[in-house]
Amino acid sequence: AQLEKLLELARRERWALVRHLLAEYPHFAAEKDAKGITLLHICAERNIMDAELLTSLKDHGSEWESTDDLGRTPESLASRSFRALARTIWGLSPDLFEDPEGWFRFWDRNANGVLEPEELGHALASAYHCDDVAVQWVKSYVNVNHRSGVDQANVLGPRGLLHMLQTSEEFAGLRQKRKPPLFLGRDGPLRDSDHVCLLHLEEQLERLRGEYGWQAGKPAPRQALPLPLPAPSPEGSADPEERMRTARGILGFTFEQTRGLSGHAWRGGFRIDFAGQQGLDDGGLTKAWAAEIAFALWGDNVLFDARPPGVFFKPDDVEALPLDGVQVPSVDIYSWTGRFVAYALYQRCLVDCRLCAWVFRFLSRAGSPRHFFHSRFATPEWDDSHEGEDSMLADLASLDHTVANNLWRVRHEMSEEDLRWLDFTCAGVELEPGGGDRQVTGADKAVYVRLFCTFLLKQRCQTNLQAFVTGFFDVLPARLLQGVPEEGVLRLLAGRAEVSDLQLSELEAIVVPAGLVPTKLRDHPKLREAARWFFQSVRAGDHAFRTRLLEFWLGVGRLPLAGVATLRPRPRLQIMVQADGPRGVKRIASWQEDRLPEGHTCGNELWLALPESYAQLHEKLHLAVENFEAGFALR
Repeated sequence: AQLEKLLELARRERWALVRHLLAEYPHFAAEKDAKGITLLHICAERNIMDAELLTSLKDHGSEWESTDDLGRTPESLASRSFRALARTIWGLSPDLFEDPEGWFRFWDRNANGVLEPEELGHALASAYHCDDVAVQWVKSYVNVNHRSGVDQANVLGPRGLLHMLQTSEEFAGLRQKRKPPLFLGRDGPLRDSDHVCLLHLEEQLERLRGEYGWQAGKPAPRQALPLPLPAPSPEGSADPEERMRTARGILGFTFEQTRGLSGHAWRGGFRIDFAGQQGLDDGGLTKAWAAEIAFALWGDNVLFDARPPGVFFKPDDVEALPLDGVQVPSVDIYSWTGRFVAYALYQRCLVDCRLCAWVFRFLSRAGSPRHFFHSRFATPEWDDSHEGEDSMLADLASLDHTVANNLWRVRHEMSEEDLRWLDFTCAGVELEPGGGDRQVTGADKAVYVRLFCTFLLKQRCQTNLQAFVTGFFDVLPARLLQGVPEEGVLRLLAGRAEVSDLQLSELEAIVVPAGLVPTKLRDHPKLREAARWFFQSVRAGDHAFRTRLLEFWLGVGRLPLAGVATLRPRPRLQIMVQADGPRGVKRIASWQEDRLPEGHTCGNELWLALPESYAQLHEKLHLAVENFEAGFALR
């Protein structure tokens, strides 16, 4: 009866009487009524900002996490200001989203300005009120994504951890007590330091090209080997089967002409010569050739096996593969593929490289001073710890994120009864002698996970993966990859598939006025008007049009990862006019207003007749871009 009286007085906000009764019956601070309600629930609901009363409740055993019969806690009933006060009194972490700076200071236990992985794991687990499995999920997330910790700027900054948490579907699911997949099979954001390293790699490659006579925007050097090839499919991507047939023909001819060449000869480069087609430049043909080779290699599952994020090598027991009607040793094809990938990087070709990220992680480690891969049964590099296991699963996710998520659940979520259905095999291959007769148990599930990962990452395709690496380093020295993010080569090859309004604005800023040609007329109102109309038309286009425009102009339908500013040669927009008197301009005789725009991809130039109106320019530009044949201008 006294407890009910105390709670009723609190509901009526008779706080002097509440304090009197609480002093007389201090154990009431921790007791619940028939509906599970405590005095702290009522204080929170009424927003009582009384530090003395709340301190008394805390000192006498009132629990901040106490739930009533409806599952409500004082925190869920409280206002933001009440929560902040109560968390201070109870010695709890400030709310991550309401007081992120206070939250950071609270968990930065050693006050060094960085949340170490252990601190960050505890901090996020507390912020999301995680159960035991969710706590392990959060710790694994930190081990995979923030193994060096995070400083305050990378928590609170505009692209920081806090922004990611506020927009993340995975953490939203965690708040709803769901365990989302840990690995999502998509690229994470690059840090500013990663961009610096990739720019440095670009600079080193440019110097290396210069040593062999390659200059941006110039024809191939005289020592470049001519490479006569069949013409690409005129149907382009409209008929994938026809394109694959001709692309495989191009691959077959290229392979036979280059398979015996040294890395030095590859660096000397090739001059592409497609049969029956006179290209407008050398660079544009190289880009078109690289796109066709990439399609031939990775456009289906004949030469590589499909994986959720891309493709991977065939198992080592597949000793030969069909190439243009001939069986070729698989190690020869994969070694050549390594040379091609290195050459595409060397020539700044953006290609649709569908190789799994694990290939490039392995490439990076193989090029480092330490030895990563010695034999089929090499000791794994991953530490025998939770952090090492999470790193191992992250590597597997770069090959197959679905399998990696399943193995994480085996390790942390599956019951003993569920584990009994598994044995020590992978895809029918025993992970150890007698593995088909050995059931997985809670005691040895960690061993099972490690053997499974090691088999997929290091054993099943060891020879073919090593052949790729050897081929790559035949063309480019391993020292170039030191300090480069492990997936940096893949990122550079793939570029940015999306062409955003912001990127178009950056491109326009580079082109206008510095890239307007004729140079002496770049400030003339007529040229500026044509350039403004041009970019207005581009912005009006959808993603497909923007991609085709880049292919028409630059030779590839995507932008460099390091940004538009790294395009070489610098993009230029040439309005085909000449001076007419002291202040006028007139069209060049061969470029009347009805002539379609032309792309000259070697110099990253787009030639445009002087338009009479925006509508005219828009029509001509779309007609040219939507109908050109890849690698060649439409006249």
